[in-house]
Parts: sequence; structure tokens; C-alpha cells
Amino acid sequence: MSADQPATCPACQGVLVVLRTSAYTPERARLIVANGFCKGRCAELEAGEPTRAIIPVAVS
Repeated sequence: MSADQPATCPACQGVLVVLRTSAYTPERARLIVANGFCKGRCAELEAGEPTRAIIPVAVS
């Protein structure tokens, strides 16, 4: 984890997804087990904006 990018979402405390595999450290793994991943759109949910369906995309 770098100092310029937080590991967890400030709204839901879920772990933020990152693209670099090197970012998945043992510390991040413990956070994922404890908190799960952030499902995204937390700012919109806090603001009371209507939610839209999120379609998961498989990454290979």
C-alpha cells in the first residue's frame, strides 16, 4: 500500500480494488478477510443518489 492511496474506502471500510498485483500484500489480505471488498459507489449512496445496477465483469 502506498501513502498516496488508502487501502480502505472511507465510507464502508471495504478494501479498495487495485490493478497492481504487487499491492496485494499480507496486510491487505488481512483487511480483505476482515472487511471484504468495497462494492463501490459509496459516495453516491451516502449522498442519497439513486442506485444503479452494477454488472460484474470477469477479469482474466
